Amino acid sequence: MTGWRPSPLAMAALASLVAVALLQRFRVAPIGSVLAFAIYFIVWWVSLFTVLPFGVRTQSDDGEVVQGTSAGAPIAPRFGRIAALTTLVASAVFAVLLLALRLKLIPLEFSPR
Repeated sequence: MTGWRPSPLAMAALASLVAVALLQRFRVAPIGSVLAFAIYFIVWWVSLFTVLPFGVRTQSDDGEVVQGTSAGAPIAPRFGRIAALTTLVASAVFAVLLLALRLKLIPLEFSPR
């Protein structure tokens, strides 16, 4: 019996989470941890709805619609793959956001005109 091995996509997602945590730990962006977590959560949630339709095969695509279900229901949803891909995308977007804050491309101060 062979041991369980995570997929390369799951490993990339885990590595991206570690990279984002290190960026925040070494104060790449001038924001606190709670605000960083809140922003990451929002970016992850938006990324989920961006990634969700990638590679989906519906029952109507397959030609076999189960009675009582929607024809647009996915055949095999693959939640783990979607979560890993969402984490990868969200971590990349969040890292770019942290670097933009660090380089002051996005100002944190409010200056009324």
